[in-house]
Amino acid sequence: MKLMGMKGWLHWASCYFKFSVFMFISVVMMTFLFHVKIGDDRAIITYGDSTITFVFLLLYALSVMTFCFAISTFFSKGMIIVHEPFTIIVPQNNDKVQRITLHGMLTKINI
Repeated sequence: MKLMGMKGWLHWASCYFKFSVFMFISVVMMTFLFHVKIGDDRAIITYGDSTITFVFLLLYALSVMTFCFAISTFFSKGMIIVHEPFTIIVPQNNDKVQRITLHGMLTKINI
C-alpha cells in the first residue's frame, strides 16, 4: 500500500473500521440470542436490558480488537504471531531459562 501512496494510519484505520463492522454484526446476533425467549418465556439473560448487553459486548469487542492491533505492532511477520502464543517459559537452575514452543513439543512427539 505504501507503493500506491497510502499513508500507514489510513491503512490501519480502514482495517479497524472493517473489523469493527464484523464485530458489530456478531454483537447484534449475540445480543439477540441472549435475549430471545425460549420455551417457558425464559431467555439466557432474562431480567437484563438488551441495550446494556449490546453496549457491554460492543465495548468489549472493540477493546479486544484495539488490544490485538496494539500487539501486532511488535511483530513484523505473520508466522511469529502463530508460534509465540504457544510459548512456555520454564525457569531452570537459577540462571537458565528454557523456552518450550508448541511447535517444538509437537515435533518431539511426532505429531
